[in-house]
Amino acid sequence: MKAFSIQILFLLTVLAVVSCNKKNRSDGEVGTPFDKNAPTIRINNEESLRDTFKFGIDNLYTFQFSIKDDQTARLLSASKLDNGLVLYKGNILNNTSVDITGVEQGELQFRALKAGFFSFAVKVTDPQGLSSFVLVELNALENKLPVPVLELIQTDAVAPGQVRISADKSFDADARWGGKIMKYEYDIEGFYKTETVRNTIDFIFPQAGTYRVSLRVMDNDQAWSAPISRQITVE
Repeated sequence: MKAFSIQILFLLTVLAVVSCNKKNRSDGEVGTPFDKNAPTIRINNEESLRDTFKFGIDNLYTFQFSIKDDQTARLLSASKLDNGLVLYKGNILNNTSVDITGVEQGELQFRALKAGFFSFAVKVTDPQGLSSFVLVELNALENKLPVPVLELIQTDAVAPGQVRISADKSFDADARWGGKIMKYEYDIEGFYKTETVRNTIDFIFPQAGTYRVSLRVMDNDQAWSAPISRQITVE
């Protein structure tokens, strides 16, 4: 009888331990087991991101994140950062967390407040406090001035003394990072000066002689190049 009572007591103890373990393994969601593995995060399908882009107050650098985890509850955050903001759906992530429960992928944006090099971590954390992160390194370049190129060709296409003034070979020095020429300023000394979006214009000089034409160009950051000038002898 005594041995039977000991067996009963042993079984009750085992059941109590199992019940306690089940309770401790809950993450706050009914039926969801405790997860000993941290969620994983990738940026643009990579384990890290390094890139260069052109700085501008209105410029946003956009990149994608994806998360793998067997739980749905999670938080997204980014490390503290000077002179730059990491955004998710308009929410600032720097040194704070945003609830992204159920989100497995999405878009992040980075806004540089000044040109320079930026390094920060984007982290995902589960309800147990397990986390992983990816490193992002971005170089925001100062705007480079556009480069004017001027060609003058006498064509006499419509009338004698007609000259084709071409700036179509002008270029923005940071075109690789989205820079482009937006406007041209032509100065035909003594006659005519204009700003236009046209990269080529024609002008008819009233008589033979040597004339000077100047050009400067503006990029999409509204920065003007220094002017250049050339002479042409009209016959």
